[in-house]
Amino acid sequence: MPIVGRWVHQLDRKAVLVSGLAAGAAFVVDLETDLRLTGRVENAVLYPVTRFEDIHPAIRSGLVDRYYTWPAFWQSVPRHIAFGAVLGVLYDRLRRRDSRMDT
Repeated sequence: MPIVGRWVHQLDRKAVLVSGLAAGAAFVVDLETDLRLTGRVENAVLYPVTRFEDIHPAIRSGLVDRYYTWPAFWQSVPRHIAFGAVLGVLYDRLRRRDSRMDT
């Protein structure tokens, strides 16, 4: 069974949707202010949270691997690049569409 298939059926779909929307909204707000803040805000907020990963039930039961490791870090790099590229393209298209509607 694929790695994702072991635990994906146990995810709360509403929680995944809300967290994805919150992350997307935070990224758009960050784009509106200063692009240099994107990584700083993420690191300042999320990095300290990884110290508490041992209390997560899925990690304790072995369903999900730990996040605070070098392999996890390197696995996240392509995801961050893809996520940033997609959001950047979408954001640019929405900005151009809004500017055309304003004129």
